[in-house]
Amino acid sequence: MWIVRLALRRPYTFVVMSVLFLVLGIVSITTIAIGERHLDHQDLLPAGSED
Repeated sequence: MWIVRLALRRPYTFVVMSVLFLVLGIVSITTIAIGERHLDHQDLLPAGSED
């Protein structure tokens, strides 16, 4: 219930937080997509590191 009171008292806090979540989500998704493209044909461990 405290979060509802906070949202009613300070609505801009939740607007800024939701925009921040949206931006960080988009950045993380694009970073993961770019990272997967680079790792398609590479091994995680270099050859000869089966110690």
